[in-house]
Amino acid sequence: MAEQLPLDAKDYAILKELDQNFRQPFSAIGKTVQLSKNTVGLRYGRLKAYFLHNTTGINYQTLGYVMIKVYYSFDYFDAKIEQELIKTFQKYPSMVYAARFYGKYDLVIALLVNSFTDFIVAVNAFNENFAKRIEHKEVQIIDQECHLRHNFLYNNPLHKKYTVKRTEKTLVLTKTEKNILRIIWHNPRISLTDLALQTHLSLKTVRNKLNYLETNDVIMGYFLTLDLKTFGYSTFKLLIQVYIPADTKPFESYLTSHDHVKYIAKMLGEWDYEVDFVYKTINDLQEQIENLRERFPEIVKTIKIISFGKRIVTNNAHFLL
Repeated sequence: MAEQLPLDAKDYAILKELDQNFRQPFSAIGKTVQLSKNTVGLRYGRLKAYFLHNTTGINYQTLGYVMIKVYYSFDYFDAKIEQELIKTFQKYPSMVYAARFYGKYDLVIALLVNSFTDFIVAVNAFNENFAKRIEHKEVQIIDQECHLRHNFLYNNPLHKKYTVKRTEKTLVLTKTEKNILRIIWHNPRISLTDLALQTHLSLKTVRNKLNYLETNDVIMGYFLTLDLKTFGYSTFKLLIQVYIPADTKPFESYLTSHDHVKYIAKMLGEWDYEVDFVYKTINDLQEQIENLRERFPEIVKTIKIISFGKRIVTNNAHFLL
């Protein structure tokens, strides 16, 4: 386990502000944490080493996309599979995320598609290369996602979250809007001036386009993801089956208000929920699982744990091409 970082109270205060809105200027953060703009900038430069990645939260369902995840078990997982996976991601824009796990599944990949054909073509291309190595796979369709902040790090937790879910209307973006969205997905702190330069648009046009994307629930916010291992934490993904029919609202409310929950997905498939808990030890997680079973005996049916290993491919916005 990596050594914990020697961060002071001001560092955590800056992280908390960035966790709320990663596009905040250093001057605004400085007013909140009572530091000068330059001091915030210097501390930010040091804190960047502890960021896993930064991203713009996009409600892809507003754009007519659906996320599908595939969970794989292999006879054994090695560098060859990882290398082939990276090559496949380069060929198929619908693949947006892949991560190594330990437990029931070895690998989880996520795809954003607006047609089932795109999903089949991309997944089959990967499956065919490792047909003899794949022991089991599960396909899950994401109905809703809820992304929460790093509340376990703060004395006063943030209740800010963003939820990806179906909307009444589907927006069709122009080529210019897609380009802006793709750039800001990868670099949420990019200035409007630099964004205008990269897109060859006026500052006014870029500002108006960005405002359009934000007010129409395409952009849900700007966030950072920390390298939790440097803080002594591990991510444990719980795959949960519930009894049907069951009123799951109290269960969902409990999860969204839990300081150690980082991500929740409501799914269609073998599993009904995917929940990321963040703890320092497996014992802490086991206590939480017992708590879930005791608190919701008529809802929780089955729980499986897979432990996060590493991200292989992440933050891929090629689906917007």
